[in-house]
Amino acid sequence: MAPAGLVERPGPSGAAAIDSPWDALTGLPGVGPRTAAKLGEQGLRSCWDLLRWIPVDYRDHRRRDRVDQVADGVVAVIEATIRRFKQSFFRGRYLATMELVQDTADGPRAFVARWFHRVGGLSDRAVAGRRVRMIGKVARKGDTVALIHPELHDADDEGPAIAVRYPDIEGLGDSSVARLCLAALARAQAHAVDPLPEQLRLRLGLPSLLPALGLLHAPPGDLPEASWRELLAGRTPAHRRVLFDDLLHVQLALLRQRAAYRAAAPPVGLLPAEHDRRERLRACVPFEPTSAQWRAVDEIETDLAAPRPMLRLVQGEVGAGKTFVAFAAIQGIVEAGGQAALMAPTEILAAQHLRSLAPWCEAAGLRIALLTGATSRPERAALLTRARIGALDLLIGTHALLGEGVHFRRLGLVVIDEQHRFGVRQRALLRDKGSAPHLLVMTATPIPRTLALTLFGELDVSVLDELPPGRTPPQTRLFAGPRSLAAARAALADLVRGGRSAFVVCPQVEAGTREVSDVEAAAADLRERLPGAAIGVLHGRMAARDKEAAVAAFRSGALAVLVATTVIEVGVDIPAAQAMLVEHADCFGLAQLHQLRGRIGRGPGPVPTDRSSRSGDPVLGDRQYELPVPEDRPPGTRTAVPSPLRPATPPGGAPVCLLHTPASPGSEAAARLQVLVDTCDGFRVAEQDLAERGPGELFGLRQAGTPRQRIAGLAGELTRLLDAARDAAQEILARDPDLQAHPELRAELTRRAEHGVVGGDAG
Repeated sequence: MAPAGLVERPGPSGAAAIDSPWDALTGLPGVGPRTAAKLGEQGLRSCWDLLRWIPVDYRDHRRRDRVDQVADGVVAVIEATIRRFKQSFFRGRYLATMELVQDTADGPRAFVARWFHRVGGLSDRAVAGRRVRMIGKVARKGDTVALIHPELHDADDEGPAIAVRYPDIEGLGDSSVARLCLAALARAQAHAVDPLPEQLRLRLGLPSLLPALGLLHAPPGDLPEASWRELLAGRTPAHRRVLFDDLLHVQLALLRQRAAYRAAAPPVGLLPAEHDRRERLRACVPFEPTSAQWRAVDEIETDLAAPRPMLRLVQGEVGAGKTFVAFAAIQGIVEAGGQAALMAPTEILAAQHLRSLAPWCEAAGLRIALLTGATSRPERAALLTRARIGALDLLIGTHALLGEGVHFRRLGLVVIDEQHRFGVRQRALLRDKGSAPHLLVMTATPIPRTLALTLFGELDVSVLDELPPGRTPPQTRLFAGPRSLAAARAALADLVRGGRSAFVVCPQVEAGTREVSDVEAAAADLRERLPGAAIGVLHGRMAARDKEAAVAAFRSGALAVLVATTVIEVGVDIPAAQAMLVEHADCFGLAQLHQLRGRIGRGPGPVPTDRSSRSGDPVLGDRQYELPVPEDRPPGTRTAVPSPLRPATPPGGAPVCLLHTPASPGSEAAARLQVLVDTCDGFRVAEQDLAERGPGELFGLRQAGTPRQRIAGLAGELTRLLDAARDAAQEILARDPDLQAHPELRAELTRRAEHGVVGGDAG
């Protein structure tokens, strides 16, 4: 039976869902097709969506500031009298200036307000002698004060005691969004039902939903000072309630998806071991796996031998050995008569997997091939035929694996690498190539337990917490300050002169609107600093063949330095690379920077200098990279010897990662980067990244169903809230797996699924 005001209808999966007539956006005053379209671009398709469009800031209109006492950079509320107003255009740019005076106990104080773009009706309201209330950011130089783009209100216009500011929606002002949210709140208070069971809510000490939303969207004017500070910091009980609801629905969706996926029997399972499987694996690889790798293999083999599909995540540091763990799973499935597919997000990473797995698969007798967008049509047709008839054991590829023509005779295992780079729908498309195949997803980005549960709540987790012998953690140095870039590049040049191969990472390919370094300019500067060294570039705008050639040249030692964008973050395995400079590192997240520095120090040994060593490369063939011609050689010839700056054997010692930021050494940006200087533990780095940036900005969480809005004030409480949400979801589903006794929860899950707000790997 539906609650009052709600009508039951069949859901998309056949389960009863609840449709809410009051919930339609188009029923709100002022919402026509154009406004609905603008809201829809932000995922706002219902009144419930508007109510969860949490304000990002609040302004206290209850106070009044003295213009002679406000500090630079703060938002001030000042009552004053207009003296003069003028607006003009200078070189095509609009400028409006208002001169005002405020009466204080110490006499009148003059200041100005400035607008740099037109504000509707401003000139009509800017009447000399009129008393107004200005709310805006202060720009102060000495005793001169200006308010920049302030709000302008009549002094007698009371308005809301506390004004709210929402995330920007193109084409809609803050006042319009606030009006719509208040209208949605009024409707909800008249019709909506709290979906959270009352007993659970009270046990967790959470407020009722509608009062919580009321506080967030329409704070009362008599809010106590302590509550006001909590509201500003995003740490009120109302914030906790909204975040808990989001986390609970994510966990309910993931756990239900896990149960549904595992209800089907896999097409193939691991055969009973007739002899030591470990010895067979050892015979295929040229190294002794770590104890962490064997532990993960044991966990996977237990899953593969069970009568239900495996759903497992393998995570660990860059270079921890996830490829071997995947190989062990692939070999076991193929021995049992199945096939495997491995999908990577980029052609570079797919090619790297082929390069790593090819000799192991050859030793194990496995038939392996690569399918990408660059595969020729005849070769593609042949590969698809082999996969369809079962003449191919492992097919590695990119998004090309998702094509309609890709079919397998008996797909038993799907491996997805760097899975957070794929959408939920893409992962599901690959699994649909078989009938409930086992699923193994991998990531080289260390994920705190909190995020692992949010992203992969339906997956079992294996952690590779041990690096192979010989891997030395990089030493990280920070160069901070407006003039620090030259010093950082000079330090890198010294490392290269000492014989180290080096990456340089820039935020953009070429000079643009952002005042940050770019690949082309950095490469040009380094060529001047290192005139005898070969400097190459790598970025996403290059053709696939040129990317492959650049990577091959760097791998062979033909290039001393490779200047790149973050395209090198995954899949570029250069064992000899021993140095890195990340320019404008403050543009990147801590976890991403940790992933980048994992590209160096991946292996000891000399840099190969014989170009013929690349002959027969399964991906690159005999492609060569042009080098500078030494002066004693005639024009038109190529050189196969390394630069004089590059000895044949790289130096000993730890790899070195240099981080640059133009921010001052005492700035927040420099303090954030100092975390990477202090630790090489990827899990500590990721935890710090989570605490600073909140859940909504990390690892593609939005596609997995976490809140659209970042609730940064609660980042420190996220683990506790997520544990509570996980426990609550398990408790609810244990008693009511179909949510028949929880119609409001079931309706909310259906609504979020229809709007793309929840998802997961098993869905």
